[in-house]
Amino acid sequence: APEVKGAGGAGDCGSSVPRCFPKRGEGEPAASTQWWVLLVQLLPMCVVLPVRRIMTWLCYAYLWLRLMEYGLDRFPALLASLCFTKALASVVFPLIAIALKWLVIGKYTAGRYPLWGSYYCRWWVMDKTFLILGRGVFRSSSGMLTLYYRLMGAKIGRRCQIAKTAEIGEYDLLIIEDDTVMDACWARPFCLDQGEMVLEKIHIGRHCSISTKSSVAPGAIVPPGTCIGPLSSSYEMHDSVRSNRDTCRPAFR
Repeated sequence: APEVKGAGGAGDCGSSVPRCFPKRGEGEPAASTQWWVLLVQLLPMCVVLPVRRIMTWLCYAYLWLRLMEYGLDRFPALLASLCFTKALASVVFPLIAIALKWLVIGKYTAGRYPLWGSYYCRWWVMDKTFLILGRGVFRSSSGMLTLYYRLMGAKIGRRCQIAKTAEIGEYDLLIIEDDTVMDACWARPFCLDQGEMVLEKIHIGRHCSISTKSSVAPGAIVPPGTCIGPLSSSYEMHDSVRSNRDTCRPAFR
C-alpha cells in the first residue's frame, strides 16, 4: 500500500513540503497592512463582482430592448431576456474563471509560501474570484462538474462521482483515480502551518469513497479501496471499512 501521510493538523501540516519563497528569500513574510496587499484584497469586491453584475445587466437590458424592437410584447420580452441572460451567464462566467486561473496562477505548485507574499495574494484573489463567478452550467451534472475540475487542471479518472457540495480547490495538486466517489467533503491541498501557506498534493486511489463532512488533507495519499466514513478524515484511514461506502450518497441512486 502507498505511504499514508497526515491530514493537515497543526504542527504537521505540509511537514514534508520544501520551503518555496518566490523572490523574497527566506525572510519575514510581508505585512498584511502594506498598501499593495490591501489593494489586492479589494479586487474581488471592487472589480470582479461589479464587472460581473454590470455585464449581466447590460446583456439583459440590451436583449430586452432588441426583442421589443422585433415586435415582441414587453412582458414576454422581459422573460425571454432574463432566461437567455441567465443561461449565457452560467456558461460564460465559469469559462472566464478557468481562463483567469491559467493567466493569474498557471499551475498550482506544491511548496511553502509566506503569507501576504505575491503567490499568496494571487491565490487569495483567485479563490474569491471562483466564488463570485461560480460554476454555472458545470453544476448541472456530475459529468459536467468533473469536466470543470479537469479544465482547472485536476487529474480525475473515469466513472468518478463528485458531489456538487464537495469543497475542492488547488486543482493541479489533486489526483483522483477511477471509480472514486466523493460526498460533501473537504479535499483541498491547502492549509496554513507555522505562519506559512502550504500547498501539497492529494492522491486518492481507485475505488475510494469519501463520505459527507470528512476531510482529505494536504499531503494525504489515500490507498485504493479506502472508504472514509462520515465526520472523519484522512487521519483515520486505518478505521476504513467497506460498509462506509454505503453512507456516501453519490455511490447510489
